[in-house]
Amino acid sequence: MPYTVIQMRFSGGIGGAESVAFSLAKILSGNVRDSVLYIILEDRSGFDACQGVLERVREFGVRCRVFRTGSRFSAALYRELKAALQEDRADIVHAHCYKSAFYSILLKRFGKGVKKVVFTLHGLFDQFSLRSGLIHAVNAAGLLWADRIVGCSSEITSRFRKYPLLRKKVELIQNCLFSDSRHSPERLAGQRAQARQRICELWGLDPDAVWIASVGRLTEQKNFPLFFEAAREMLAPGRCSGKVQYLAVGDGKLGVELKRLSEEMGLSGHLFFTSYVSDMDTLFTGIDILMLTSLWEGTPMSVLEAMAYGKPVVSTWVGGMPDIVQHGRTGFLVRGFDAHGLAEAALVLVDDETKRLAMGNNAYRFVITELSQKNWMERHIDMYRNVMAG
Repeated sequence: MPYTVIQMRFSGGIGGAESVAFSLAKILSGNVRDSVLYIILEDRSGFDACQGVLERVREFGVRCRVFRTGSRFSAALYRELKAALQEDRADIVHAHCYKSAFYSILLKRFGKGVKKVVFTLHGLFDQFSLRSGLIHAVNAAGLLWADRIVGCSSEITSRFRKYPLLRKKVELIQNCLFSDSRHSPERLAGQRAQARQRICELWGLDPDAVWIASVGRLTEQKNFPLFFEAAREMLAPGRCSGKVQYLAVGDGKLGVELKRLSEEMGLSGHLFFTSYVSDMDTLFTGIDILMLTSLWEGTPMSVLEAMAYGKPVVSTWVGGMPDIVQHGRTGFLVRGFDAHGLAEAALVLVDDETKRLAMGNNAYRFVITELSQKNWMERHIDMYRNVMAG
């Protein structure tokens, strides 16, 4: 495809949107005239978080420009982006957050540095407050002025197709996973004991316990208190036949508060905080079940990763989860934010290893066959062509 495509993301840590942007930049290389990743590091996130982003970029091995900013909106950053886009002869900027959409649209309309803007919505943000009012306003401007809106779940596309001004430019492209030899069932079976030993060394878990992990930034969205509630209910006397331990995987602004809450709930010795984990291969190989308790989501990359590693998923019924988790086949979906329902679903898998392994195998097969990277790339290239032709 004879176009230069820029994937742009403001980032202060590794999350699902970062993984999508990095993966797109990589998979498009060699299939478009030029594929470049623009990462704008937000200094307010701290040095360690920004370094983690840079390390992940290096792992992907994509052509990348790195910018830094100390504020959401900066004239200096606008000028830097304009110069870079003109130098790269950008045709399409694919924005992966409201801030990158805002800058891209400004540059398209006034800076002569962008021809078309695509805006991917990685989730729905429903909570409104005076503090978040500006975010909603900027997000709305991005949706209105973007040339194409990509939703990564049917919930997202259904929401925005209700609006006449947006209906014709909304498109569903579900996230995919870059599957490789790491996800081979034979390889995972051979590496599992070693992975569990390493996890025990790092965080002091019991190797004979069933391990349930919740993976994500320690923010309001991921709703870790609900994970704690489900864990506490499962740990009640007589609830399960074997030992269960829990991992809260990730870091974020609520870390201190969540650790204090887990202690107050009596989860010390049962629930372990890992902070940021660079070796997610070992973690996904070693755990038994993934639990997601989010308030809102798109199509979480952590869930796709866990499924590719053959792990069943227990999740709240939010965002794109019904698109990727087949209830009763690859995991369980629980309506509402029901700790009891989550605990009951997880206990089915804890108490029945045969069912747990069968659902994990179904999850692996679904991700590998239904969410292939080839199909994902072709969907994006077709979309870019249509945008440029429009």
